[in-house]
Order: sequence, then C-alpha cells, then structure tokens
Amino acid sequence: MYVGLLPNKEVDFVAMKGERILYIQSAYLLNDESTIEREFGALERIKDHYEKMVVSLDDFSFLNKNGIKHVQAWKLNELL
Repeated sequence: MYVGLLPNKEVDFVAMKGERILYIQSAYLLNDESTIEREFGALERIKDHYEKMVVSLDDFSFLNKNGIKHVQAWKLNELL
C-alpha cells in the first residue's frame, strides 16, 4: 500500500494484492461540490481500469461517478 502522486493531486491509498489494484480516496464528508470534485477528480485522472473508490462517513451513498464507487466507511469491508 502506498500514496499515489499525480501532478497537483494525490491519491490517499493505492492497495495491491496479487493482480488486484485498488485506488482509494477518503473523506470525512462529501458535503459540498468542491470536496466532491477534489476526491473524485484525483481518481478520474488515473487512466487505467483498476478499481477506484471514495470512502466517507456520509449517511447516504452517492451514485457511481465515471466508474468510481462511493462507499460508506462502515461498508468498506464488504468490498474488500
């Protein structure tokens, strides 16, 4: 696991196990448009086809955005 760096952006976690690669952004809440853009935007700049997700403590789940999943933190274990 490591931090991914992009020009002017950062991916919080890059997890690798065998052939599986997973990019994860984490946020406390996605409570405004600038936070949503920051968290999803970093992942949208990655042009490969590995899994990408944003994890937060929001009470509701956002729809997938450009193939990027939104996951409530307490449900993350179900996806791993």
